[in-house]
Amino acid sequence: MKSNPLNMTNLTRQYYNYLTYYETSRLSINQLLLGTTVYLLLFFILGYLVFRKKRF
Repeated sequence: MKSNPLNMTNLTRQYYNYLTYYETSRLSINQLLLGTTVYLLLFFILGYLVFRKKRF
């Protein structure tokens, strides 16, 4: 399996079962953690930009 953005969702599973999921994702735990953090910030900023002018 090639590395793709959805591999970031495997962080908690790979943390507990590293040997099995490393074969699948080919990403270290630090890489997954960094990628997940970057995605979190990216989507938070994107959501803020989209919804900042909305009044509910």
